[in-house]
Amino acid sequence: MEYAEVIVNIITDAIDRPFHYRVPENLQEEVYPGRKVQVPFGSRKVSGYVWNLIPTPEVENVREIASVEDQRVTLTPEFLEMVDWFCKRYFCRTIEAINLLLPPGYERIKEIREKVVVLSSHVKEKPSEFWEKLARKAPRQNEIMQLMLQEEVVPWNRLLKTTGVSSAVVRELEKKGLLKIEERAFNDKQEAYNSVENNEEELNMVLTPEQQSILTSIEDSLKNNSQENFLIHGVTGSGKTEVYLRSIKACLRLGKNAIILVPEIALTPQMIAYFKNRLPGEVALLHSQLPLRERYNQWFKVKDGRSRVVLGTRSAIFAPLENIGVIIIDEEQENSYKQEETPRYHAREVAEWRASYYGATLVMGSATPSIESYWKASTGQMKLVEMKNRATPFALPLVEIVDMRAEMRSGNRSIFSKSLWEKLNNIADRGEQALLFINRRGFSNFVLCRECGFILRCPHCSVSLTFHSEKTMMVCHYCFYVTQPPEICPDCKGTYIKYFGAGTQRVEQEIKKYFPQLSVMRMDRDTTSRKGTHKKLWQDFRDGKARIMIGTQMIAKGMDFPGVTLVGVVAADTGIHLPDFRAAERTFQLMTQVSGRAGRGEQKGEVVVQTYHPNHYSIVCVKEHDYHRFYNEEIEYRRELGYPPFEEMLRFLFISQEEGKCYNASLHMNSLIEEYLEKEEVEIEIMGPAPAPLFQIKRYFRYQLILKGKNLSKISEELKQIINNYKKTWNSQDVRLTIDFNPQMML
Repeated sequence: MEYAEVIVNIITDAIDRPFHYRVPENLQEEVYPGRKVQVPFGSRKVSGYVWNLIPTPEVENVREIASVEDQRVTLTPEFLEMVDWFCKRYFCRTIEAINLLLPPGYERIKEIREKVVVLSSHVKEKPSEFWEKLARKAPRQNEIMQLMLQEEVVPWNRLLKTTGVSSAVVRELEKKGLLKIEERAFNDKQEAYNSVENNEEELNMVLTPEQQSILTSIEDSLKNNSQENFLIHGVTGSGKTEVYLRSIKACLRLGKNAIILVPEIALTPQMIAYFKNRLPGEVALLHSQLPLRERYNQWFKVKDGRSRVVLGTRSAIFAPLENIGVIIIDEEQENSYKQEETPRYHAREVAEWRASYYGATLVMGSATPSIESYWKASTGQMKLVEMKNRATPFALPLVEIVDMRAEMRSGNRSIFSKSLWEKLNNIADRGEQALLFINRRGFSNFVLCRECGFILRCPHCSVSLTFHSEKTMMVCHYCFYVTQPPEICPDCKGTYIKYFGAGTQRVEQEIKKYFPQLSVMRMDRDTTSRKGTHKKLWQDFRDGKARIMIGTQMIAKGMDFPGVTLVGVVAADTGIHLPDFRAAERTFQLMTQVSGRAGRGEQKGEVVVQTYHPNHYSIVCVKEHDYHRFYNEEIEYRRELGYPPFEEMLRFLFISQEEGKCYNASLHMNSLIEEYLEKEEVEIEIMGPAPAPLFQIKRYFRYQLILKGKNLSKISEELKQIINNYKKTWNSQDVRLTIDFNPQMML
């Protein structure tokens, strides 16, 4: 008699453990670890996943597994091992980790069907006279039939798009018995592109010495199965993408598979096109912007072995790909690789785990590597390779730092410094393009009464409201609360209302006012909310339909516009003093990335960075394109205060509509941790409990408790027990707890 431990597909703390079931004799060959099954649970049947097979159950009354389910979603031994590691590292429920590994929309989409056109079996026996007559009398029908003779089964939509005929023409051929119109299971039988030989474009492309040296090192790692981790520190425009692509081709030639992660699909249309063109038929896309049915299909395309390369955002790291040879993470420093909802994993860490499992080569690239990754490379935990020069003959742009305090003293009250003003005039005269960057949406950051100092704030969040001129509304960017801008102060009834700060709308208005001859585009969340608008704006600007692009961080990354000779950073200080130890790092990274958009074509590039803190090291290092100096300053600051990478952090965030309950819950967790520390000799610093920097969002109060120590991950089992004890002893249903290991955002 065999028994199975089963994880049931119900998300709750109360049943976050395996349940024991008897394996009936008729299912013993079909039940094994990872298999999806149906089991009785209470008065109903639920799905679950076999965690392990055991000889003896721990309970007396053991019920039987009812049935086995779809074998296509069986968890592999790798995934079962990953789930165990994942839950310990990210303090999540087992079923939450399992759900990350399932096909998107699996519970809702059991089988995708599509409309197809099928060639009738007798058609190929038709004599040549028949085809001559058809071509003469019905050329459109003949065009369809010639295509069908080649492929025999063609999706309905593709047939109409390829031939440009109406559906009536196809239905006429069906009436003649030449074709059949059917619905079939969606298969996407696209022929795999098995040749990974160099194409003409690649043969004409000569690698720089830096590119060739790095590629050779990666190829050696692949050939020797040496499981090396590489960090490519390459300036913007140094040709990292070409190294990625050729590394993947080398991997495919060895019969292995590859994953490449990008921060945001919407910001990297060029890279997607680049990979799909150079590896036709091999690339599967996995990201949330695809329609659910297409994501489902792409997942099974990978699972069935019809795609050997997966390209996508952070969730693509869970692609059901086996025999992985290389994993590539582009712009590895990006925050978007960290999931900010439960389970709060970091794709970079999952990639390290999968690379270790398969003995694969891990390649991470960035012009501004994360402090943690560069520290690993500098201490020998990764292999550091550098690309100090652009792949093109064009130099890095000259960066000018403008002190806006001096501008104010000289009488300039404009949002544009004199230098930026002059350079905008110059590009107007020369017919070139410019990017203007400001990492704030809206027209003004806040509204202030100059009589009493009152600032109009959101009634539900601890933030000021932003004025949006297009709709003449005050908007909260967290809960989307909307109200009319005040004409008199709600506090003192004064009439001296002033709008302070600038956002993308304000910059757009100023450009149109003072440079009416220049066509302008704006790219922020307000203008790209509709599907496809981001790509259209990108293409229109590349085609020269506008001379100036104004935008938030959307324009800072993944953009390659040869016509852009000027980048203006309207306000470099938006995030530099946030209450987050990574604030300086993010400022440096963002300023460096946006500066790198200038001068990527034949014309020389210029950058103007406007700031009220010109001597801050993150700003000074941008001017010199000096990552190493920035790193040396930042790493000493982290070392002194015990921040990552020197110590790990665990953040407990308590959220409730009642402030008192929220605070009491955080105190209770604190007491449990202190009780544990009194018994064990573990060096852990407790910070808090205290209000989170964003104390209230969407009517909910937020308190945080932070643990800091050198080896928190080594006591994850003990910490998980403390968390379980908290959930057992704290009965309030009104307080939500989120747990974040090594958080990327501290707000």
